[in-house]
Amino acid sequence: MPKTSCPPFVAAFLLCAAAAGAVAAENSTNPANSLLPDQSTTLHRGSRLNWLLTWPEKEKQADGEEDEKAKEEPLESDRPDFTEASSTVGFRRLQIESGYTYTRGVDGNPTHDAHDLPEMLVRYGLAERLELRIAWDEGMVFERSLDPKSGHVVSENGSTDVEFGFKCALTKQDEWRPQTALIVAVSAPIGAPSQTSGQVDVRINYCYSWELSKRVSLACSTGNLCTAESADRFSQFFQSASIEYELTEKLHCFNEWYILLRSGFSDERPQPYYDAGLTYLVTPNFQLDWRAGLGLNNAADGFFTGCGFTVRR
Repeated sequence: MPKTSCPPFVAAFLLCAAAAGAVAAENSTNPANSLLPDQSTTLHRGSRLNWLLTWPEKEKQADGEEDEKAKEEPLESDRPDFTEASSTVGFRRLQIESGYTYTRGVDGNPTHDAHDLPEMLVRYGLAERLELRIAWDEGMVFERSLDPKSGHVVSENGSTDVEFGFKCALTKQDEWRPQTALIVAVSAPIGAPSQTSGQVDVRINYCYSWELSKRVSLACSTGNLCTAESADRFSQFFQSASIEYELTEKLHCFNEWYILLRSGFSDERPQPYYDAGLTYLVTPNFQLDWRAGLGLNNAADGFFTGCGFTVRR
């Protein structure tokens, strides 16, 4: 099969253009957006970056932020589901997310198991709408598989690459217009030989969500990852949809479907998944989570489960 090089800059351009269009539409409906208040003393009044870093005054008032400044924003984590949140952590907020996952039947091979930890993600709010992200996902990987030639069990352990990027919140929900955010990230190929892609990977993820009612919300993501495996470069498109239910004020559950589509790889079969899980808010700034899922065809992982936590300060 001929190998095709992945087009990260084409994917980045298309998603960034869509994001810019959403923000442009938002600004066109509110001419006062060019005169936003300062985010901090480091931002100059009238700066062209002001619209990117702070929410329009009109939306702040609509959300009651002016009247309830002391009210704590609810904790929203990018884990444990595949779909990442369409919100940012907030100005000068630090959020750390971590966990563990066990996978049985990696890529449809029933003899291939893996343990991943600590699945670390560190998020820091540079502004209201912009956060810095450092991810070590999956972290340390411990794999065991059966060599079909010798019949011996083979172990491959090592660390994965580290990812650096940012998330920018684009719009808040307005009736059927979703709350949206864009994640852009690149990786440093510093992982173990058995785990690294051996190149600088580029990931673009467009996140969008709706609050359907006081207890039900729908979150989706559309994105592309340009990476490599066994020296083969390929592009991986992904799409997800997750429905979250508020069982109680602290206990939430979700049901999710997502699919991975690879182009330029030796095995281009789609990998669809279904998973479900729970999140429990122990305190306003500390959350526990659990999930379990399974692949929906022979190319996907057979079964996976894991748990983790999110802490914010």
